[in-house]
This record gives sequence, C-alpha cells and structure tokens, in this order.
Amino acid sequence: MPDDGPITDLCGFNGSLLAELPTIDAPSATMPHHTAEGPRLLDLRELDYIEKFLCTLTPRLDEQERRERHVASEHKRRGKIKDELARMAELVGAGRCSQARLLGMANESIEGLRRENERLREAVRQGLLGNHKH
Repeated sequence: MPDDGPITDLCGFNGSLLAELPTIDAPSATMPHHTAEGPRLLDLRELDYIEKFLCTLTPRLDEQERRERHVASEHKRRGKIKDELARMAELVGAGRCSQARLLGMANESIEGLRRENERLREAVRQGLLGNHKH
C-alpha cells in the first residue's frame, strides 16, 4: 500500500458500498496487514475508517432487510388471497355456493385481511414487530 494512497481494501472489504465511501489518506507509516511475526494491529486511522464504513453499512442493511420483509409479507398476502379465491371457485364450480354467498365470503375474507393488516401496523407502531432499533 503506498504511503499516501487512499485506504480502499481493509480486511478484504472490497465492493460497491466501499467504493461509495469517501476515502481517507493512508497512515504515513504503513505496514502490511501481516508481518513475519503475524498479523499487525490496525492503527487509529484505519480503525476510524472501518467504523465509518460500518456506520454507513448498517442503515443500508436495515433498509434492505425492511424491503425483504415487505416483499415476503406481500407474497404471503397475495398467496392468502389466491388460496381463498381458489377455494371459492371450487365451491361455485361444484354448485355448492350461490353468487350472493360467494360475495359474502369474499367480503369476509377481505375484512379479515384488513383486520390483520391493522393489527400488524399497530404492533409495528408499538415496536413489537420489525422496524425497531435494537
């Protein structure tokens, strides 16, 4: 590593997140990460850089996790709706259900999903589920 070059690959971190971070100058007394005696200790500037990197990485990971939970919950919700519609179609196809009864069942199903959605929103608001910081 050159004496005055930017630190861009500490401890094997190398990727798009690291590329977006501002670089800092390398310490003037640079040493390889491993010496003949074994691994060397990182100096304070390197530790500060790693801390800054981790501080910017954490919110991105939290956002990615939130998105993944949202997508998973949306898939689950859509799956429930498809299952309910398939069940209703079977009933109508078999002649075991009138159109009025089918509409009533669909309405009950939609109301149940709304209640569940509201319950989950309230739980998130109170910090009981997701979106809260540890």
